Amino acid sequence: ISEFYKQGFTDHRIFSNYGVILKDLGKLKETELLYRKAIEILSQTDRYQDITPKTNLENLEKFEKQNPTTAQGCISYRFP
Repeated sequence: ISEFYKQGFTDHRIFSNYGVILKDLGKLKETELLYRKAIEILSQTDRYQDITPKTNLENLEKFEKQNPTTAQGCISYRFP
């Protein structure tokens, strides 16, 4: 994540889309971090109405509930 940011990438879609790729590869901790970074970037812009990163994070939470052995302890924050 920090490498993307160091290189000047500040488009939330990069972090969100890369998170989708990592989720498909089973790298759930990294996925969560990327989704959170996308949400953080969006919160600092006027495009915060884009809910894709939040939806992705919520879907990751659902995946964890359905696959507790695979995704054990992946999500550290729950949306209300």
